[in-house]
Amino acid sequence: MNENRVLGPVLMAFASAICLGCGYLIRPTEPQLAQKILPAGSLLLLLAALQYALTVFVDDIAKPAITTIHALKFRFGPRDPAEMRATAYHEAGHALVAWFSPGAPLPKNATIVRCIEHLGEVKFEEQPLEDRGALLADIRVSLAGSAAEELCIGDFTSGSRDDFGDATTTATNMVAVYGMSEALGPQTFNIDDIPGLEPEIRRKIRKNVRKILDGEKKAARALLERHRPLLDALAAELMRKKTLRRKQLAAILGERPAPTARTPLQRQLAAVKIS
Repeated sequence: MNENRVLGPVLMAFASAICLGCGYLIRPTEPQLAQKILPAGSLLLLLAALQYALTVFVDDIAKPAITTIHALKFRFGPRDPAEMRATAYHEAGHALVAWFSPGAPLPKNATIVRCIEHLGEVKFEEQPLEDRGALLADIRVSLAGSAAEELCIGDFTSGSRDDFGDATTTATNMVAVYGMSEALGPQTFNIDDIPGLEPEIRRKIRKNVRKILDGEKKAARALLERHRPLLDALAAELMRKKTLRRKQLAAILGERPAPTARTPLQRQLAAVKIS
């Protein structure tokens, strides 16, 4: 329980207890004074109860209700067509690149139904253990949303911020934590200690992280350009149905390539080295 919200009522109740106690103690010797103190103590006790009840109502009922109303209004209220189109291409980009990237997690569904946390979302199957190729695929998928917006809308929106953060974190872990950079070798650093490392090591980390991000963004763009008709069809279906399940994704994108069946582009991506 929040201490701040009970402090006022507790102090009032304490003062009430003092008044009532003093009133009962002096009533045999000072009945007139006791008649004044006892009602004051009772009033303080009543005010303490009312204050606590009001605080509980505001914190536990009124505020959650207002938040829920705002969330429902945001979710089901009118939506700008340009925002919906950008979101549809963004989520379609994530889903398509994941579908055609070896090692990427399998999309479970894609939606452009907005909520407080996001304007749209693609959910993926969990992958408990990821090798280097899978981590690169994760980065490629993260950057595919903004790449799809750039390709189809002309520029990407602020909705890509979290994607950039996820991609940067994964790339930084690959270079500085997982020992997957040839420049640094099989050594690992605590991610929180990077700002205090030697300048040359920090420079190598930044350089290799940027190299990974640039390479995977180009790879995502190449896949989107290659499958542009499928991207357009997927975005259009998202705008029409708002949410697509895996079977609906498969109906548009076709059978997902087997992990061992690599196209020339996929072989090129698998051969990329981090130096």
